[in-house]
Amino acid sequence: MSTNSSITIKYYQKIKPTHIIEKLLQTGWCINDYGKIYYLPLGDVDFEWQSTDLSNWNTVKTILFQKEQKEETIGISLVFKNTRIGFLLNCLSDSPKSITLSLMINRAVIKGTSITDFSWYLNRLTVLITDLTESIECFDCY
Repeated sequence: MSTNSSITIKYYQKIKPTHIIEKLLQTGWCINDYGKIYYLPLGDVDFEWQSTDLSNWNTVKTILFQKEQKEETIGISLVFKNTRIGFLLNCLSDSPKSITLSLMINRAVIKGTSITDFSWYLNRLTVLITDLTESIECFDCY
């Protein structure tokens, strides 16, 4: 049985996706997803994820900044340090006040169950929870 799990954080005002990504990178999240960087390329409209070597991080940062300037959907995979647990971060162009984290990379679960351990993620995402946070939605679909 597959599970679709996500966390959506909504803000009272428009966010800068590149700022969110930098905050996460400063607090233990990293771009190293099994030796690659996964991201949505410039001009993408069909969620055609690309991968590149870690050595191309500066190029990917430039692409993310360009996508932000063009108000395109931004996506990048992030994994927490010393674990293989992570998510696909999506900042959708039609939802500029929210981010969605698709918990698709070795999803953390409550021991002995298939239930997503949302507290594991939320404890590592506190940098994103500010006085501008409107709501946090955790979603599991089996």
